[in-house]
Amino acid sequence: MKSVFAKEEAYWNETLNAEDHMSFLPYSRSIPKGGISDDKRNIGAIHRTAPPELSAKILSMANGADMAVYMILWAGVSGLLHTYTRQEHVIAGMPTCSEPDEENPPINEVLAIKITVNGESTFRTLLSQTKTSISEAVRHQHLPFRKMVRQMNVQTNSLGEPMVHTVISYSKIHTGAWNHKNGTDTEFRFDSNQDSIHLQVSFDAARYDQDFIDQAIDHYVRSLSVVLHQPDLAFGHVDVLSEEEKHRLLAVFNDTEADYPREKTIHQLFEERAERYPDAVAVEYEGRRISYRELNERANRLAHSLRARGVKPDQLVGIMAERCSLMVVGILAILKAGGAYVPIDPDYPEERIRYMLDDSGAQVLLIQKHLQDKAAFEGSVVLLDDEASYAGDGSNPEPVNQPADLAYVIYTSGTTGKPKGTLIEHKNVVRLLFNSKNLFDFGPSDTWTLFHSFCFDFSVWEMYGAPLYGGRLVIVPALTAKHPAQFLQSLKERRVTILNQTPTYFYQLLREALAEGGEELSIRKVIFGGEALAPQLLKDWKTRYPNTQLINMYGITETTVHVTYKEITEVEIEQGRSNIGRPIPTLKVYVLDTNRRCVPVGVAGEMYVAGDGLARGYLHRPELTAEKFVDNPFEPGGRMYKSGDLARWSPDGKD
Repeated sequence: MKSVFAKEEAYWNETLNAEDHMSFLPYSRSIPKGGISDDKRNIGAIHRTAPPELSAKILSMANGADMAVYMILWAGVSGLLHTYTRQEHVIAGMPTCSEPDEENPPINEVLAIKITVNGESTFRTLLSQTKTSISEAVRHQHLPFRKMVRQMNVQTNSLGEPMVHTVISYSKIHTGAWNHKNGTDTEFRFDSNQDSIHLQVSFDAARYDQDFIDQAIDHYVRSLSVVLHQPDLAFGHVDVLSEEEKHRLLAVFNDTEADYPREKTIHQLFEERAERYPDAVAVEYEGRRISYRELNERANRLAHSLRARGVKPDQLVGIMAERCSLMVVGILAILKAGGAYVPIDPDYPEERIRYMLDDSGAQVLLIQKHLQDKAAFEGSVVLLDDEASYAGDGSNPEPVNQPADLAYVIYTSGTTGKPKGTLIEHKNVVRLLFNSKNLFDFGPSDTWTLFHSFCFDFSVWEMYGAPLYGGRLVIVPALTAKHPAQFLQSLKERRVTILNQTPTYFYQLLREALAEGGEELSIRKVIFGGEALAPQLLKDWKTRYPNTQLINMYGITETTVHVTYKEITEVEIEQGRSNIGRPIPTLKVYVLDTNRRCVPVGVAGEMYVAGDGLARGYLHRPELTAEKFVDNPFEPGGRMYKSGDLARWSPDGKD
């Protein structure tokens, strides 16, 4: 026997599919652990009257028809939800229009209305869609709601019923009050009289700040005011932000202007430290300590040899070495000679090594003797562990570099399968470590670890952070790095104070540290980078080491290691909030829509980065450089990097 609801089911199965989900405004508060029970939901409400001109325009367009007023208002909410969520299929709930009837109550309390919106959708097309979708939904409203949405990716409430996050109602059509206990986050409830439109937005106060809902209403009114007068204007081209909001996003949240040694190169700063702290330990590796004087003189001797081989500014020089003191000597020597180094990990497959050497066009390669067979290099080979390579004297070579010259090229994975070389200049690194708004108090009493591969740009922060501040750099042997227990012991024995870690490895280290007694660690800062951090996993560490500062930093190779800074306190740990913080000095961060305009606070958009950390571009990849390093619409003549990552601003601009 064929179901009496066959046509109804066919309609809803065709309309709603597994890729769809109910739309809702982004949450502006962290959801409490365990959620909020339905009977304890705290519902806030904001009342507004539309500006007289907007009310008059809506009522005039509707020509006295209540359903027409409702559809105009609905189309505006759909546009707002698209702006706030980036969803192309906006789905909200419409309460059923049936009059109360105790004997024959309506089969559903709500219908799911789906509107397709993209950046090029006009209000005219949106309104037409809304009319059709609502009319069709009413025609097919006799199927139980759970069956309507059974193909959707839909959440359920505590009773197992499908949740409708956003409800849009109009008092002249929907007579009863909406019950928020079924899990609804927001209800847009409209009313009208002879000459005005009124709006009440009810919202789950556990999930939303009132200021955020106020902002959303402002943007709703602003966008609807624009499109009603320009019905063929695409929603994606409607600017919902006020001038005050733009100023806050562009200037207040990006108050990062800072001075730095603009005339200095990396090796000049190192030479200054070598002169100031000649006898202090600069590098330690497997028990052997090298002073600043010794490190500087040895790098100078190698640099003179390299310069005699024709190394000059912006010339790329390959260096393939295991993680050891020779690697640091070689890198400093390349910089002092005037060149830029291309780090090559000996553990890379031979195909990748050949590609990097060929693509970089390196004519000189610094390498350890036992690694020569891996390189198959036809240019000039300089052996790092051959004393004959250190033919020059120990004096500082005559400076030939400018801050805008290349310092290094790090190859990162490319979408085509071939690595791409990112061109980083001296000034990019200098402003990262030295600026007038410095966020760190590094100094000569600090001991750092060089833990990461020099092909991973986190190592740049480690490798220069220690010696450019007069501190000690402990190079961690590759074998030790693979064993958290051994690394932990090394941290204790060498009394390391500055530790840089990816979260994944630190979680292993944390377990070792908490399981083991004995000597306490001396770490005063742990700086996280390279991947997302789960702050809640740091609780036990913070309890044992309450004075250790935990800092989360988001970074991009193309913008020189770090972009944002966030200190992780007990608040973030308890709430489990993994925020990346605010832009660091000398960088600006923009969160933009597909038209590269600022999105509202609390709304996700693509992150763009501007400032003095931006790389020159990609080596031999002009098309990719043009695609990723784009014109900055907020600073004429400036550039910004298109990260591809989604982010959103917190109300105070600190997260």
